[in-house]
Amino acid sequence: MLDFVECIAKEAGSLILDAFDKPPSFHEKVSYADLVTDTDQQVEELIKTNIHKKYPSHKIIAEESASGRSTLTSEPTWIIDPIDGTSNFVSKFPFCAVSIGYFKDKQAQCAVVFNPISNHMFLAERGKGAFMNGKKLSVSPCIDLHNALILTDWGGDRNAANLDTKAANIRRLISEARGSTIRRLTCVHGEK
Repeated sequence: MLDFVECIAKEAGSLILDAFDKPPSFHEKVSYADLVTDTDQQVEELIKTNIHKKYPSHKIIAEESASGRSTLTSEPTWIIDPIDGTSNFVSKFPFCAVSIGYFKDKQAQCAVVFNPISNHMFLAERGKGAFMNGKKLSVSPCIDLHNALILTDWGGDRNAANLDTKAANIRRLISEARGSTIRRLTCVHGEK
């Protein structure tokens, strides 16, 4: 199954890579920070088509075509984010990826996250571990928040109440951690 998902991710990554240097065509979904591009939709369709060909009875929960909240059931289900980091993609910031996960009985079975711009392929399979470009990954030995590096993102939901909650949580975490990288605050990237 993991080989199948990896092949789909590579094919989807080719679409993302081809579109990366072109002017993006996009619109807002819920807010100015929650975008969808034509490439998102093309990549999602490619992934869904491949899954339906091989596994016609499987359910799919896909970011761009999901209407409202989707519920994960015990049925075999694929969860897709065609371009995880669409705002980065639109801004030509090279941190975006295609993300595909497969669940059965509400348990993750395998997943792939592929950044075609940096050519980083992350693979994980239940009981077999996680890998980046073929190299086995291990869990950090860090068990104390004071020694942790924290990365966060504000997400696309920018209503005032949610932003206040997120800011309070970030403030609490970074006051206890050794270092933090808050991408939305610290990354400065100019348009090409």
